[in-house]
Amino acid sequence: MKHIQASGPRLVTVAIAAACVAVVVSPAATVTAANAARDAAASADRHAVIRFPPTVIRETRLPLVAMAGASLFVARSGGGVRAARPVTTAERRVCASIDFTEVGVSWEQHGAGHAPVSATVSVSGAGAAPAAPIRLVDEEFDGGPDPGSREHRQALHATEPLWTGRGRCVDLSLHLPAGVTVTDARVAFLNTLGTAFGGPAVLTPLPMPSAAAPDALPEQSSATKPTIVSRTGWGADPSKINCFFGYAPSLKMAFVHHTDTPNDYGPSQSAAIVRGIYAYHTDVHKWCDIGYNFLVDRYGRIFEGRQGGEDEPVIPAAVKGFNTYTVSVAAIGTFTTATPPAAMLTSIEHLLAWRLSLAGISPEATASMQSGGGIGVRWRKGTWVHLRTISGHRDANFTSCPGNRLYADLPAIRSAVVRLIRTGTGGTVVFAADAGGTSQIFAENADGTDLRQITNATDGASDPALSPSGTQVAYVVGTGTSADVWVKPLAGGTPQQVTDSPGFDGTPAWSPDGAQLAFTSDRTGNEDIWIVTLKSGALREVTEDPATDTDPTWSRLGTALAFASNRSGNFDIWTVSLGSGVLTQRTTDPGDDTQPAWAPDGTEIAFVSNRTGNDDIWTQDVESGKIRQITNDPSDDQAPTWSGNSGRIAFESDRSGTEQVYVRGINTSGALQLTTAGGSDPGWRR
Repeated sequence: MKHIQASGPRLVTVAIAAACVAVVVSPAATVTAANAARDAAASADRHAVIRFPPTVIRETRLPLVAMAGASLFVARSGGGVRAARPVTTAERRVCASIDFTEVGVSWEQHGAGHAPVSATVSVSGAGAAPAAPIRLVDEEFDGGPDPGSREHRQALHATEPLWTGRGRCVDLSLHLPAGVTVTDARVAFLNTLGTAFGGPAVLTPLPMPSAAAPDALPEQSSATKPTIVSRTGWGADPSKINCFFGYAPSLKMAFVHHTDTPNDYGPSQSAAIVRGIYAYHTDVHKWCDIGYNFLVDRYGRIFEGRQGGEDEPVIPAAVKGFNTYTVSVAAIGTFTTATPPAAMLTSIEHLLAWRLSLAGISPEATASMQSGGGIGVRWRKGTWVHLRTISGHRDANFTSCPGNRLYADLPAIRSAVVRLIRTGTGGTVVFAADAGGTSQIFAENADGTDLRQITNATDGASDPALSPSGTQVAYVVGTGTSADVWVKPLAGGTPQQVTDSPGFDGTPAWSPDGAQLAFTSDRTGNEDIWIVTLKSGALREVTEDPATDTDPTWSRLGTALAFASNRSGNFDIWTVSLGSGVLTQRTTDPGDDTQPAWAPDGTEIAFVSNRTGNDDIWTQDVESGKIRQITNDPSDDQAPTWSGNSGRIAFESDRSGTEQVYVRGINTSGALQLTTAGGSDPGWRR
């Protein structure tokens, strides 16, 4: 038996103010009434000194050749075996030198069979009769890191772990598919409750979630951040980190999982279960870290998973082929037939509302995702697919995760997340409309309520753009060579003139941080894209071309601009990097593509195109370049602008006979007419 690791005890003072990376439930893993009472008493301590027990791991090598026996269909070489057809080995009893709380099987594998290697395991205490057998399957077929990534181990395979609560021995047999060579098979025994060498379990009291004391509201999020138990709070041993996988360029969607652990754990056992998953992922699978970004227990407590920052696009190791651009949230438990507790669902909803709104993602939308391929993935490598921004693990991999009952709750979770993402900056639409014969700026809620006039400019006002904070509106006063950009607080106050040029300055667009405005200007003789810094008034010319460059819009991080230009003969959509100045032509249609609007989540650019004969709203996926038509009406639809969560678009249309402002979902049919007395040039978040 090989001693892998035994980390020492740690004391932390807490002030209280994968794959469906599966862990299978042992029928013997139950919580006694006494333990539950002790857990409840421990969790009531609001200022506790928490002692985290050592995580102890032992491994025992399996005698594969002896287990294969005299089967005529198994070749034996170098201590390994290769089956010519599916074979089940003889059962073997393996006892550990510790009491374990979790067990799994690992091996080296060469060759890919049509079915996974699996193990049938029965757990028992020393001298006790084994419990009912449980089938553990190779997790390579059930999620994990992306193929080719630094933490994907092509030859190293392991079953999902079995959480036992307590055990001493296992009776197991292996099921070998045809065509694979299996070597170095081991049983891994883990203990995270402090009972490895006897004695009572060391439980971890943690506070119950409180809606009255959420964490601080991030500046750019429209949903409150819930309380999250940090890695320190649940006892993550930093020495177990094998590597840091890194960050995705952005976040596009969320996957929901279940962990396949017991549902009857006490409130002070949750941290031990998280530590067990963490240790199995890092010590047995050899992944960089725990596979999930977040875990949620039955009491509604949210645990930080993979390191790198709760609000950062940390790449998980949970949905093979689709980890980049995603966040993985795991419900601690098994929800194939069991109903997820209300507290758990509520916390999942609050977590997803905060994390998606922070990235500007609509819970009602779909994300364009490219498959990384691999065993157990539904689409081949390179295939582009559209997935719901809140999806279940089974939507991308061939798995039952997150269980039938939790998967059935996903529509209700999406609806709840929509309600939790406060309308915030996405709740108000600004637009231009004639008032007494002169165009002025008005504001109105996206549901058509609370109409109010913002400007009363003698020379008229047009081209409004709402700031990211939703507190200011930029607009153009005057026309022709007398047109300049102004800014005014949405709640009222003194307007500020931002540009003063003898030429035309128009089409203002806010930077994501609200510190700058991009705009179109012909002050040098032709229309180009410029940027003004509001605090200093400093000007920067971004494009310089004899053609017309107009209608700038910012990328999510403020590192690039999209704009319309006729430098190729007709108007197309272009982007320019503000760092390098590199220009990229995004569209190449013989028609005119104009008026781009970059979605706040950075994934799509909306624009106006007459490529089908009349002006309609289209979008282009930034990464794949795929284009889709959003509106299709005989009238002209123009001036698209996005809601703050990238789920809806406001636009101008004459489909009712006069120019009015309409709102529609990006993935729904039909449009809501917002204005009735005229409206043009709507502005939403940016």
